[in-house]
Amino acid sequence: MKKINQYIIAAAIPLLGMLAACTDGNDWTVDNSASRQRTPDGLEAEIDSATLNMELKWNKASGATGYEVQVSETPLMAGIDETEGIATFTTDASPMTIDRINDKIEIKENTTYYVRVRAIQAGKNPSKWATDDIASGTYKVQSPATLWIDDTGVGEKDLTMQWIKTKYATPTTIVNQNTGESHEITDEEKEALSYKATGLQDGVEYTFTLLDENGNQIGKTTKATEKAPNMDWAMSVMDLSTWVKGGTTYLTDGKFTVEMNDHGGKFKGEFKDIRMISPLNETGEKLSFYRFNTNTKEFYSIDDWDPETSQFDPNKSKEYIKLTIPAKGRLYVYAYTGTAGRTMVVAKRDINPTTNEMTEEKIFDKALDSNLKDNAPEGDAVKYEKIYITEAGDYYVSSPNGAIYIYGFIFVPDEEIKQDPIDVIN
Repeated sequence: MKKINQYIIAAAIPLLGMLAACTDGNDWTVDNSASRQRTPDGLEAEIDSATLNMELKWNKASGATGYEVQVSETPLMAGIDETEGIATFTTDASPMTIDRINDKIEIKENTTYYVRVRAIQAGKNPSKWATDDIASGTYKVQSPATLWIDDTGVGEKDLTMQWIKTKYATPTTIVNQNTGESHEITDEEKEALSYKATGLQDGVEYTFTLLDENGNQIGKTTKATEKAPNMDWAMSVMDLSTWVKGGTTYLTDGKFTVEMNDHGGKFKGEFKDIRMISPLNETGEKLSFYRFNTNTKEFYSIDDWDPETSQFDPNKSKEYIKLTIPAKGRLYVYAYTGTAGRTMVVAKRDINPTTNEMTEEKIFDKALDSNLKDNAPEGDAVKYEKIYITEAGDYYVSSPNGAIYIYGFIFVPDEEIKQDPIDVIN
């Protein structure tokens, strides 16, 4: 029996040693195995936007005479994974640069890459593969897009794309992959790093590629144009000439209402011959329009709201322009200013049903065009500001830092708004 116990103890000792070696708590900087190189830590990687070269660095592993780095478009695990077929690079030390084009892999734009590193030393087994993330066992790095279209560059019939200035290639051509049409990039567009594709169809997804002087693709982007509104549903208040000085005026089209409160008596206006481009007048011919002038900074703020009386303080000589918008859709505001830097604000205001307090959320706040003249030549015109309305409610228009000119408003709902049924009494 004594001999059997000795055999059991003798067998258990190496087994415990194996378990200790395999359960190191993922502390890869220290490897207790005498035959394995220590694992480097602190791995970081980034891809240069100008060259698309991958720059890597990590902390030195004690005793290492070199390192192996692997790069893949699929996740790589840490540990002692010996997966074959992965682009592998060797180097003597950190940091390390992997050129965009090499004999193992090409670093492409707008692509996610996975990276890992291990230390090597003569006479020892390589270390475990190291990553920055023990939990997921991978290091992810995203290469930049060399060609893209952001949301501000999306129109109904146009898409404006941008690209980065790169050292490895000179962009010369943009190709519309939907139509096969090519556009040779002008000097002005090269300087601006931007091109606007026009004459597109609304609500269609387009793909564009960016080519260099040798015809190589160096960028690609896909974006859909905006779906054009159904102008048959448009509700228009484009004549503000009936406002009453010092009083309140209601202008309506269907369920769209413009309320103009001139309690301060500071609004004014006059008819002007101007050019106007709108969804209802795309040619921009010269028309006689009433130019409404806010002529004041004195707009009621939410601080002027009196919860007890449910109205703005009547003792303050101020004004407001309120739009009652019945649904989701697009609001077109036709406005400009004669002085640069003056802004227009459109804010949604709500009343708390419990406290009767008023709150405000700005949905538009920007400087208006100040270059327009009253007798603008053809091609210059009053252009609209398009504002997306995400919910029905009361929206207030103001010019907080000086007078602006307003010609009117058009609201186009996303869906047709049915008229209220009319009760017929027999």
